[in-house]
Amino acid sequence: MIRNCDFRDRLNLYQIDFFCCLVVAMVSFISFCVYVGVYDIIIKPEKEKTEWLFNLLFYGSLLIGFWIYPIFKDLVFENGSLAKKIKKVKIIDEKTLEKPSVKKLILRNILYPLYPINLIFCKKRMDNRTLADIIFKTRVIYLEENKKAKEFNCE
Repeated sequence: MIRNCDFRDRLNLYQIDFFCCLVVAMVSFISFCVYVGVYDIIIKPEKEKTEWLFNLLFYGSLLIGFWIYPIFKDLVFENGSLAKKIKKVKIIDEKTLEKPSVKKLILRNILYPLYPINLIFCKKRMDNRTLADIIFKTRVIYLEENKKAKEFNCE
């Protein structure tokens, strides 16, 4: 039997993913700042105001950390994001019980900024599925139990 990931684990997944978003945003911001510093010191010796460039890089790093990374986070590892790898859970398609298509994963992750609302939705439901899970017909399940279920079905 396949058991959906419970609310506490979904909350932990969100916390880990949010921390990863912060790290990605900080790394991209620092690398952008280093680039601006190198550009100001070496490439462009005359001093022009680069405040607009700094603002562009700041907001660009936030965009990368909190929009681009969450959309593609489940494509990096085999079972999903780094958080899913740590918690030993994975996303499966509800019909095929296999990994969802790339298109479905990207569309599902577009709802990541609404994840606090998804968590409230998950808390209220008996099957612990979020709004994104219901819309895109996916489940987040425990990895170890899925292996046990496959072994049980094979025998």
